[in-house]
Amino acid sequence: MADIPEFTIQPANTTLEEYSAVNLSCSANVGRPGGIVTIWKRSHISDERIQLGNSSSSVTDTGNCSDYANLLITYNLSRSDHGFIFGCTSKNKHTNDPAPSKEVGPRTILCKYIVILL
Repeated sequence: MADIPEFTIQPANTTLEEYSAVNLSCSANVGRPGGIVTIWKRSHISDERIQLGNSSSSVTDTGNCSDYANLLITYNLSRSDHGFIFGCTSKNKHTNDPAPSKEVGPRTILCKYIVILL
């Protein structure tokens, strides 16, 4: 059975500027047989998750019937991410839904305006 993942966003600010980049990091004990972690986002008014990336199969065999999976994504924020919650899920073929997850958010995205002087 997969464990609840460790999930971080850097920078950790809840208010960020449009077009800035954030690092989304997820890792988890995904159990045996090896599994994956998935990073996603969803609107604060919906349960629909938009997948941003999956790890490949688990990467670290600890020798005690546990495998770990890791994923790091650099994600560029846009205006449409305002109010979104970011999260991570861990699972293997024996994990029942809902899979163990951790969420962070919602995030406030400040619009960047360009001023052109004539």
